[in-house]
Amino acid sequence: MRIERAVVDTNVLISAALSPRTVPAQIVDCLLQRATLVFSRETFGELETRLWRPKFDRYLDMKRRRLLLHDFAAAAQWIDLPAPPRPAYSRDPDNDVFLPRHSSLC
Repeated sequence: MRIERAVVDTNVLISAALSPRTVPAQIVDCLLQRATLVFSRETFGELETRLWRPKFDRYLDMKRRRLLLHDFAAAAQWIDLPAPPRPAYSRDPDNDVFLPRHSSLC
């Protein structure tokens, strides 16, 4: 079965990058084989900001982080989210950018 597009939470992507034999890594690998990852400037910006945090220095060197970001960006389908203010859909407004109701895909 082919899933056409997938939006993946930032924490899942980071967990997959940090530990390649974990369930998050298996999920991301599966999605990369069967779908196109979808990013907006906001969702990719969250990934980028978090991945550059110093706490990841001992797990991922700068070259690996740049490569991950480059590869995700190059393989992704990019969408534009509606301009703020956006309606809130979840209890955590920071996660609303990941909900499909915001995207031009629906």
